Amino acid sequence: MLSPRRLVGATLALMTIAGTYYLFKSKVSLQPESPLKSDFVLDTPFLLSNESVLPIYQYQTGGVVDRKTPVSYNTKSENAI
Repeated sequence: MLSPRRLVGATLALMTIAGTYYLFKSKVSLQPESPLKSDFVLDTPFLLSNESVLPIYQYQTGGVVDRKTPVSYNTKSENAI
């Protein structure tokens, strides 16, 4: 069993490690820029910004499209007069 002094020291060490991890963890935000009106949703410009303490030198892009519901990117109706 740990003595109270060692228990407090171990708890502080774990909190320091966890706090350091969350301080230096990469935090990237993605925000849409104007113009938000577009005929094609994927043409919307985005701003990618770093909110971390440390700079990011390399990043990888990619994405997954969830096709649970059919999506139509064509906003013009064929039956329009």
